[in-house]
Amino acid sequence: MRLVGYGALNSGRFNQSERIVYLFNESATGGMKLLDVLKEAIVFEGSGINGVHVSMEVRYRNFVTESTDQVDSVDIYVDADVARDLYDFNITTQEFADAIFVIVDGNRIRLDMTSD
Repeated sequence: MRLVGYGALNSGRFNQSERIVYLFNESATGGMKLLDVLKEAIVFEGSGINGVHVSMEVRYRNFVTESTDQVDSVDIYVDADVARDLYDFNITTQEFADAIFVIVDGNRIRLDMTSD
């Protein structure tokens, strides 16, 4: 699954991990929260899907000091059982974030879903 459709995020406001959390929680991916996209992609009973891999590029720049965007390459891997647990309200969003793999520019990062 490849997601597009948002502008550059302000690196003066969001660090690398916070940019990904923002995409999870805000409707920045064409009208749906990334979190909802991941849940809806694999929760259908009998779908036979074991998980989802999402690849995206996250554009960012400091709006005050930079005139051109930079890009993070992001890969997210979600096990179907974890998505179902979230969908069924069996786990918190933070437990979901801790159970998935988020790779940014080749490095696994941890998401703090309590970030503002």
